Amino acid sequence: MFNTPSKSGLSRRGFTLVELLVVIGIISVLIAILLPALAKSRYEAVLIQCASNERQLGQMILMYANDNNGFLPRFDLLSGGGEANLSDLLGGPNGFYSYFHTIYKLPEAILYCPAGNTDTYNLLFNSFNSGARPMQAISYSIWIPHESDGILVPPMYNSYPPPLGSMSLALDAVDTNPPIYAPVKLGQKVGVIVPILTDAVYVYFSAPFFPANINFTTLSESYYQSAYGGHYRKGVLESVNACYVDGHVDRIPAGQVKVRYGSLDGWVAR
Repeated sequence: MFNTPSKSGLSRRGFTLVELLVVIGIISVLIAILLPALAKSRYEAVLIQCASNERQLGQMILMYANDNNGFLPRFDLLSGGGEANLSDLLGGPNGFYSYFHTIYKLPEAILYCPAGNTDTYNLLFNSFNSGARPMQAISYSIWIPHESDGILVPPMYNSYPPPLGSMSLALDAVDTNPPIYAPVKLGQKVGVIVPILTDAVYVYFSAPFFPANINFTTLSESYYQSAYGGHYRKGVLESVNACYVDGHVDRIPAGQVKVRYGSLDGWVAR
């Protein structure tokens, strides 16, 4: 058959197989180039949202201190609840969230790192919030001294090894460069170097290193209690957001993260 000339006098012809393959190849290359950039952009967006959550929660903690003679909040979780971790908080009508939601209109969503799973957060936050010892777990670690499971956390010692009686025998002192606890009251010097809250970083006791020697740039994500959230890339910890008593938030690279103490359930890091 003969090509029928178009009205413009030009003949029409489709793409050849070679031309189609070239176009498909170019598109594949562009996708391969753009996907990592898009993944990094999404990851950075999560980090920014997490930092925003910590900043807002930190501001409410400061509002509490300003309303309570400079003292930072302490909602003790009695024996029988929690694992002496920094994310296990007093629940119930007189608990941490109930108070901050009632007085300062704290949204529940701020208590969760956007890197984690919403269903898991709901489970940790609601499943144990009943009975004589109600507990609610959030995805951030609060370094302001308070009781969890009847044990003062984080441990308050100012020299290493800790003086006898300065911390519970149920905890293990790991950090040799104290203090590791945030201030109890506004104006204390410790607030310059120790954040009031961070992303929760809990490592299982099964991690194959002595806690003081853990390299957080290489430790596999499988050794973390990552249900609390956290910022992991390529299977390892990438960084930790930290909020300080003046309200600013910094990012701590994984290479600077250290185990600070051992709780009843794992190694607590920052």
